Amino acid sequence: MLAALTALGPLATNMYLPALPAMAEALDTGADQVQLTLSVYLAGLALAQLFCGPISDRYGRRPVMIVGFALFLAASLLCALAPSIGWLLVGRFLQALGGAAGPVLARAAVRDIYGPLEAGRVLSYMASTMSLAPALAPVVGAGLLLFFGWESIFWLLVLYAVAMLATLIWMLPESLSLELRQSVEPLVILRNYRMLLTQRAFVGYTLINAAVFAGMFAFLSGSSFVLI
Repeated sequence: MLAALTALGPLATNMYLPALPAMAEALDTGADQVQLTLSVYLAGLALAQLFCGPISDRYGRRPVMIVGFALFLAASLLCALAPSIGWLLVGRFLQALGGAAGPVLARAAVRDIYGPLEAGRVLSYMASTMSLAPALAPVVGAGLLLFFGWESIFWLLVLYAVAMLATLIWMLPESLSLELRQSVEPLVILRNYRMLLTQRAFVGYTLINAAVFAGMFAFLSGSSFVLI
């Protein structure tokens, strides 16, 4: 279940990439505008992850994930029905705000439930899912595009969000006990992030990862226009 929650981000990022040229034609816009839907999604994802953790420390993992997946569901509907590129950009940004809850809080739930050794094993399974989902998502997206059109990709994400919401509401218990919950204090949150930025090792590894992912997403956003 937790692995399925972490797969949401890669699915929403990669599944629609083969459809970018078709989306540009259908929405009567340029390639640069359609490629912006990926940039907007990544910006929303980065922004939301800064706040998901602290909010869940106060209210629990389960309520924040439910709200996040509900927002992702509504945003996916907006993307599927978007009449213009402007509405699609709004939908993609809202998708990211909601979808960030899955990968972030699934990892936090593992920490809540398991001890250090068992948590490492579970996180390795989740990492396998995270690596498999980006590989399969474009294949699924290309098949949907071929037979049903680009909108069907977002309709599939709607169905995925519905399934995850139902599981969260009826099957997944809260992992963070009441005695471990903390108040949301913006100054404390800012101080914690500032402390991270003073750690040279953290900043160095983060910049290395940022450079790798920047190159990868630059390729992903343009490859469909070159290869298709």
